This record gives sequence, structure tokens and C-alpha cells, in this order.
Amino acid sequence: MPGACRKPRTYCPVRDSQWVGVSCIPAQVVAFVSYQTNYTNANIRINRVRHRIKLPKAGWVRYAADGREIPDSVVNVTVIKMSSGKYFASVLCEVAIELPPVGDKEIGTGMSLKKFAILSTGEVIENPRYYVRAQKKLAKLQRALSKKKKALRTVRKRACR
Repeated sequence: MPGACRKPRTYCPVRDSQWVGVSCIPAQVVAFVSYQTNYTNANIRINRVRHRIKLPKAGWVRYAADGREIPDSVVNVTVIKMSSGKYFASVLCEVAIELPPVGDKEIGTGMSLKKFAILSTGEVIENPRYYVRAQKKLAKLQRALSKKKKALRTVRKRACR
């Protein structure tokens, strides 16, 4: 796969003399390089026994045997090389989805402030109260932060980067 993802390398003074594949404006520096190929004329093949995918320009690439089955209807494959040096493949497939059967029963719901919902069957769904819990957690963290010693100016500058 080394020759498939080549980009012109340029020197970037912003990134402390590191070589990057794009311009040296920090907003445009990406952490990965990708290669995408579409399924045409059976150019993508899958060997399920040896857990390998054959890609044009890259050849046979091993994939993780994590129990998930790759269907035969592959649309495209994207291979990404992360900045850590690891490669990841994303396989897009067409899969027929079976819709769940439509039920015959009807249920009425009632909404309130104290309870989230009350069903006509008598089941009560409690209000999750995410905002109240988040406010309590924020107050606790702010109290802890106010007791900490103030950092030096250089440390604060480093934290802002």
C-alpha cells in the first residue's frame, strides 16, 4: 500500500520542522491520508477464509476477524493511514433491511413535568432530568476549581494551545 497514497511533501515551519502532505496552514493539516476505490468490474475481491480484501493499487490487505461478516454487495472501500502509522479500512456495502412488523395495539401517552410520560397501560416513564444533573456536576467541579492554586503564566499559555 505504500505507493497508493503518495502526496507531495512540503516543509511546514508551523509544525516544528515536520514534513506534512498539505500546506503549512495549521487549519489544513490533516491527521490521516486516505485512498478510496469503487467497486467496478469485480475489482474488489474478498477472501473470507484468509480474512483478506484485494484492492486495486494495494493488492491483498488483511482485515480483522472480529465476527462481522462482509456481504457480497460491496459499493466501495476506503483505506485510511492514521498519523500513528496504522491503516484502517472502511467497507461500504448494500444491505436489505427488514422492517419490524406493524403492531395492532394502540397506546395513549400523557406528558407531564414531574414524569416524562404516562402510558395508557399504566406504565410510568421517569423524567431523566439531564440538565439538573449536569448543573449539579458543574457546581461541584467549579467549587473544586476555585480551591486550586492558580497556575503560572506560561502554564496557562500552554493550556490554551
